[in-house]
Amino acid sequence: MTSLFNREPASVVHGIPVCFGCEVLEVVETGHAANGSCLHWVLPVPKWRGGVSAVVAAICRIHPRLARAMLPRFYRPVELNIVVRKPRSRS
Repeated sequence: MTSLFNREPASVVHGIPVCFGCEVLEVVETGHAANGSCLHWVLPVPKWRGGVSAVVAAICRIHPRLARAMLPRFYRPVELNIVVRKPRSRS
């Protein structure tokens, strides 16, 4: 079995109703970080991931405000806050 943390956010959100029988009410993506394993895109050369992450990390140190705007465009979220509701039981 694989961890939910290794999946794309969309597949996690679509998988919750199937696995747990709950309704997803709200999803908030938080905590983007310059981590090569969380890039939105698959790069053809493995070392490019580290290069992109190094450039973005340098921008984070030099200009934090610009980095906050860039990180969601380049990286998947580190954390998902998901609000779910269980169906009401009929008694």
